[in-house]
Formats: sequence, C-alpha cells, structure tokens
Amino acid sequence: MALNRPTMNDIAESLGVSRVTVWKALNNKPGVSEDTRERIKKRTEELWTRRGHLLRDEPAGRAAFNVSLVVSRAYSSVFWTKIINQIATDLGKRRINFVYNPLDTVDRREPSNTAVLSMLNGGASKGIIVVNIYDEQILREIAAIDVPKVFLDTVPGLPVHDLRGDVVLLDGVRTMATITTHVLQRGCRRLAFVGDTRYAKTNELRWQGFLAALAGHRIEPDPAYCLTGPLGVTTHEEEIDAFIGGLPGMPDAIICVNDYLAYLVADTLSRRRLDDENRIVVTGYDDSPEFIFQRPAITTVHVQNEIIGSRLVSQLLFRIEHPDADLEEILVYPTVRFRD
Repeated sequence: MALNRPTMNDIAESLGVSRVTVWKALNNKPGVSEDTRERIKKRTEELWTRRGHLLRDEPAGRAAFNVSLVVSRAYSSVFWTKIINQIATDLGKRRINFVYNPLDTVDRREPSNTAVLSMLNGGASKGIIVVNIYDEQILREIAAIDVPKVFLDTVPGLPVHDLRGDVVLLDGVRTMATITTHVLQRGCRRLAFVGDTRYAKTNELRWQGFLAALAGHRIEPDPAYCLTGPLGVTTHEEEIDAFIGGLPGMPDAIICVNDYLAYLVADTLSRRRLDDENRIVVTGYDDSPEFIFQRPAITTVHVQNEIIGSRLVSQLLFRIEHPDADLEEILVYPTVRFRD
C-alpha cells in the first residue's frame, strides 16, 4: 500500500485557504500572517502523521514489522516529500508498517521530541531511516538507539561509526567541481559561493568541490565573496540580501549549495536591479521543480529523489538482515544538468 502524501490542495481545502497561501507559508514567503503560517505548518504535520501509519486498518498480523522514519520539516520542500513518499511506497509494497516521526530541530526541547525518542528507544520499530536531521545532539541521541539505522546525510565531524548506522551521501566534490570548472571555462573569474558549509556533510563536500576547481585554475577564494557561515531557518532571505548588498563588487558567478539558495540569490539580484542583463551566472544543486520554474536556465545537479528513497529502504532492510555487517558510507553520484 503506498502512502498518499498530503498535497498543497489537501492542506488548502482542509483549512479553507488558497494553494498559493499554502505554498507561501511552507516556503517562508511574505504575504502570510504568522497565525496562518503556523496553522498551515501544523496541519501539514498532522496530515503526514495521519497518513504515516500505513497499515493501521489492516487485519492484525498482516504487517511484517515497523520501520520508523525520523524527519524534520518534511513539508519544507518537494525535494524531501518525494523521498519520503517513495520510502512509504516501498515499505508498503513489502507489507512493512511505516511510522512517521517528525522531530523539531529548531527547538530540540520541544516535548514531542522526547516522546518520539522515547518511543524509538522502546523498541517499537525494527529499523530507523533518518532524513533531514542536521542537529548533532539529536543525531547522537538517535545513534544511541540500539536498532539498525540508515541516515541520509549527516553533519560534518560526525562519521558513520559515531552514528552507528549506514549513511547515504550525495556527491558534492565531483559535481560542484564540474559546475565551477564549467563556469570558469566560460570566462568567469570572480566567483562567489553561498551555503552554510557546516550545516551538512553534503554542503561541506560541495564547498570542497568549489575550492578544488578554483585551485585547479590557480584562483584563491576571496572571503568577501563567500557566505559559508550559519544561516537562520527563517532568515535566509534577509541574510542573503545583506550579503549581496555588502559585496565590494558584483561577481561573475554565484555558486550555491542548493536550488533554494540559488532562487533567493537570483531574486535578490532582480529586486536590487543588480543583474538586469542577466550577466551573472547563478548555479544550484537538487534540480528542484519548485525553484527551477523561477529560474529555468539554472545549471544544477539532478537528484533522483525516488531512487534515493528506494535506496534508503533497501539499505535498511540489508542492515536489519545483516546487523553485524560492517557499516557503510554510500556515495551517490548524481548528474549535472547544464542549462544556459
């Protein structure tokens, strides 16, 4: 049985608001009151939780066992919902009960976090898949749970053995070096980089790829053009606007760690009328449809979200069947999509 993830239309109809309002709220766009924004986010979580228990209406004994998905802000991007939907679909085909467990990584003291971690420690699930969790303390608490685990990404400095589970990573060194080299070969010499390099291991890898490409062309990165520090969950737009407004001069290209940041960068350039002739190259990563339509010519990296979801399931089932097998760090090499 597949999971029918809540659509924006489902959320809008259940609250009596428009789909545009839902999109703005889930993507932290202006034009939505804080009360409405919170109602939409809460309703989204409720729909995910309700649909997460796939086999609750099945006859007793039909489910093989439970697998828990631990996730933060699943509603924040289509990128995550595609992966989660595929996880649920694959588990449903195997008659494995899918249990959806949202965690709040913005406020780790949230009481619901304690309840989720307590349930996981209680042995209710035979395995755990961890997606979009980038809080080291929470990751260490999950790592301490004595059941098979598979993580999609981790934080820098927290290796696979500390996680006590397998880790699936998206390549960033090769892909970002390829993009950066391509930009340099087009004649761009003053390059900027945008992305918190300490937020996720994949971000760190993308930064390394950027630096490797510059080194290959004997170019030193200019710190004034590199926004690599922490970005607030709700203040990305303001911080990027301040960064671009404070640049000593306009760069030839801005390399971003994901499409969302690329969208915000392009939007800031447009609002400030700094790139009316579209001369500044902006690149991303993810090939996310919700942002590509805003900047259709963007060069990015195409991630096969559904395949990643299936890969997480198959790896967890392997880990459940072979609990004593050596831990694995699996590196996936997605394809660069060059667009002019």
